[in-house]
Amino acid sequence: MIRIKKFAENLLAWMKESETNDWLIPSTYLLSNIMSRFYYNLKSIRPDKFDNVGGWMSFVVSIFLNSVIIEEYYWNKSLGSNFKIRHSKLSSSNRYFLDNLKVVNDNLDILGFHFGS
Repeated sequence: MIRIKKFAENLLAWMKESETNDWLIPSTYLLSNIMSRFYYNLKSIRPDKFDNVGGWMSFVVSIFLNSVIIEEYYWNKSLGSNFKIRHSKLSSSNRYFLDNLKVVNDNLDILGFHFGS
């Protein structure tokens, strides 16, 4: 419960920061790339591989977040960053998403994420 509360506090702080910081407003180009990657990856998953709707929905969220991570990677690579992530599609396992999430966690400052106080 404490982690959810902390997440909610961080999300609220991010939302307030985005009202005054134009850097946090993503470009339409970036959003388009994220949605394209999400759409094509979503088409490749097989819902019959999941035992229940909750597992499938959780996987869909992983696909979306992985799409964001990959496109942010390309954006930051153009800015000269040198961290590496996996670009493979997720089809029945979120293993690559978890690997990419670890890379993001290790490079929060490069990506511009600053959580907590």
